[in-house]
Amino acid sequence: MDQRTHFINRRGLRLAAIVSVPEDESAGESAPRPGVLILHGFTSFKDEYHLQAWSDSLTESGFVTLRFDASGTWESEGSSEYDFRTSNYLDDAADGLSFLASWAGVDRDRIGVVGHSMGGMVATIFAASEPSLNACASIQAPMNMCRREETRERDRAWRESGWFERQYSAPATGVIRIHSSFLDDAEKFSAVVSAEHVRCPLLVVVGGVDDRVPSYHGEEIFRRVTVEKEFYVVEGSTHIPTGAPLVDCSRRIVQFFSDRLR
Repeated sequence: MDQRTHFINRRGLRLAAIVSVPEDESAGESAPRPGVLILHGFTSFKDEYHLQAWSDSLTESGFVTLRFDASGTWESEGSSEYDFRTSNYLDDAADGLSFLASWAGVDRDRIGVVGHSMGGMVATIFAASEPSLNACASIQAPMNMCRREETRERDRAWRESGWFERQYSAPATGVIRIHSSFLDDAEKFSAVVSAEHVRCPLLVVVGGVDDRVPSYHGEEIFRRVTVEKEFYVVEGSTHIPTGAPLVDCSRRIVQFFSDRLR
């Protein structure tokens, strides 16, 4: 069962969120459940189909999940121009974790995080500094958000014009517009550097035919991790998994968290 709600972040912005609980919990079961925080990617949002699919698979397996729109994106307060930043997203993740841990029926001692693309990078960096996390899954995450071969031309044009614009995918509408100062902020963060400091079990997933974030990103993140870790390739998956690859990815995520949060 999905419940649309919100929480207030440390900068006073109201962040739109969805808490999903197992059907038996909505009927009144009181046993504490493990929780999973789900983080969306760059210019993405909480309602995207693959995130919904992961949430559904997790709740069907007894987890409570929280998805939210980062500061300045989709239904959350703030401006995409100046509030959507990696540093702010990390703070939002910490505030989201506190919100999930306080949700009735969630066992605050059994919480993990999963993120896709930029959200996977943020999840990895977050797991390196947040001791209360028990497990982290980084799905098709880049090593960083700039200074890489795949984004060189995009970043050059972004700095020259001062702005990056992209149409939201359905069901969201409108255009997300981000100032080039995003890149200056992004240069402070690296999932590869942070991976060395992760202290909870980490699952790294790459897409078999992902040309937006090629597998070498995940391979390098995985190589740097010094604690319990798993590496998984979703065969046939582009950057946004659909169809059979989405089912495969969902199963791997559920298995990983079931093994570590039960």
